Amino acid sequence: MENTVILISGMPATGKSTFGAWLSQKLRAPLVSYDHILAKLTEPAAEAPDTKGHPAFQRIPYEFFFFTLEEAMRSSARFLADYIFSDQIAGLLDRLTEQYGYRVINIHLDAAPETAYRRFLRRNTQDRESKKIRPAVSPEDFRSATKQNRDFRYGDCLIEVDTEDFSRLSYDSVYEAVKKHLQE
Repeated sequence: MENTVILISGMPATGKSTFGAWLSQKLRAPLVSYDHILAKLTEPAAEAPDTKGHPAFQRIPYEFFFFTLEEAMRSSARFLADYIFSDQIAGLLDRLTEQYGYRVINIHLDAAPETAYRRFLRRNTQDRESKKIRPAVSPEDFRSATKQNRDFRYGDCLIEVDTEDFSRLSYDSVYEAVKKHLQE
């Protein structure tokens, strides 16, 4: 079996973690999820800001996600990874995929920044735990900060998914596209 990593990319609030968990079960493949790692690592210290008043989540290094990603490459033939990927880490992805002989399928979830921002605010308002690890930002700051995530595309196999309206999204059709790429 060929080593394959399925990267699930997109800006915050486009459904990466939810879709990743669903697809992980469907493919019976492990999922490395930054949101899941962040939630587990910040549970005990979520309320405690650092000496400069920054929330605890900002002290959690992104390197832990990539350490976990590399460990998955060492031990799994096929797995998924969901993260707010950006071109800034393309070099690291190049190194890891080359070193461990991985092929990449990139599922990119996208929505209008305004839609994602409304979801982001709703999630932070409704979910008490999310409020502890996600800062409040203005619509302009959200648009600016997430441009790198909206623009990210990686690998030879790309599946673009419009998540503007979740009620019109068919996970099954994305699953079929993934299966097709896995058979190539």
